[in-house]
Amino acid sequence: MLESLFRNPAWAGASSSKSKPAPVAGGPEGRPTMIDIRRANNVSIMMTRFKAFPGGVGGMMHAVLSFQGLTWEEMGLIRQIAPKKGERKDFKDFGGAPQDLTAAERVLLQMNQVPRLKAKCRVALFIMKWEELRNESVQALDTVQAACQELRRSSRLQSVLSCALTVSAPFAQHHPLTDLPLPLPAHGHRGRHFIQGPLTNRTAISDPGRSPFANQVGNAVNDGSPKGSARAITLESLAAFTSFKVTGSSAPSSSPPAQPARGPLAGAPQASTQARTLLDFLARVVRGLPGAAHQGAGGFLGGQTPSLPAAAPLLSGGLQELEEDAAVGLKKAMAEYAAICGRAWVGGQEGGGWPGAAGTSAARGGEDAFGARLHGFLASTEGARGDLAARRADVEAEVASVAAWFGERQPHRAPQALTLLITFITQFDAAYAMTAA
Repeated sequence: MLESLFRNPAWAGASSSKSKPAPVAGGPEGRPTMIDIRRANNVSIMMTRFKAFPGGVGGMMHAVLSFQGLTWEEMGLIRQIAPKKGERKDFKDFGGAPQDLTAAERVLLQMNQVPRLKAKCRVALFIMKWEELRNESVQALDTVQAACQELRRSSRLQSVLSCALTVSAPFAQHHPLTDLPLPLPAHGHRGRHFIQGPLTNRTAISDPGRSPFANQVGNAVNDGSPKGSARAITLESLAAFTSFKVTGSSAPSSSPPAQPARGPLAGAPQASTQARTLLDFLARVVRGLPGAAHQGAGGFLGGQTPSLPAAAPLLSGGLQELEEDAAVGLKKAMAEYAAICGRAWVGGQEGGGWPGAAGTSAARGGEDAFGARLHGFLASTEGARGDLAARRADVEAEVASVAAWFGERQPHRAPQALTLLITFITQFDAAYAMTAA
């Protein structure tokens, strides 16, 4: 019977070795009175995992408080079994004999002797998972930083975006691909260059070297566009390359006659009539450029940006999820620390050693051992947590910087902006691969 499996002399207050085994929960004489049948059955099922656990329920509680003898899965099961908020109050007020309860209820009555058992299990799970979470976070940050560096350094991406500006310019009056307000300086202009990054010139800079092809883009748009004021496209506009249809003679059906190609398109062969979208048109133009590389491992752009596939989901929420997991786990750990010792965690040398659990020695019980272990964890990981926070701030700044270089000046929109660019790169490589067919 469950009673004999879960009995432990150290926790004899909840059961007696002379007690008669209670009928199975849900039986004609064993219907639970403090929990419903479904909860009782779930507890009984989950407890089968611990039927051979040394010391029964008492041994399980000792393992929780000492951080010893439990796997991640077992700690998670105990958290599910542990009394819920309403159950804690009911079992605390229970004044009857344990033998009057069903086996599942006796388990919960015995577990209820550990204060905030669910919270302790949650904290223990966080501590057990901390190293894995930290390593995963560091790896994710490294991946995103590598992707940012690849985007900056990709000469192919610079060429593609230069062509994208020029290809889209003749059709600007028929499609919202360009930004119109300010004219670009003419070729040979010696003043301030109004190009900050590959896609925009919203911020004037005196050093065009910050954008490796600032003059090239500006002059290409000036020379190739019937609208001399067309100056840039936005990252959001790149998505329109797949929806802007191309029909018949390699140009949009609603467009004016194409102007002679200049700038980066000078000398490039005309795109095939098989192009269906402006993206197809762009891919064929790029393939025909002098010195353009052919499709290689990872794609035309992907070959120079191998970190992007792994970085995309991280920029789309993966990094934030990892950060929230760490922040929530740490917050719960500090809350339990304060609940045990009666004071908030103080890091650094000012914190000192473990102050001991609050309350009388009888009330403290296993609380002191759990609190001491928690104190050791918070103290020993303080440096690593600080390093991780600093690393995260550096990578966030890098993401914002690269996004600004590509025209997105609002830091909070930087991850979404780079996600749009990564999507465009994936779509372009697919279109580029089709040009070889």
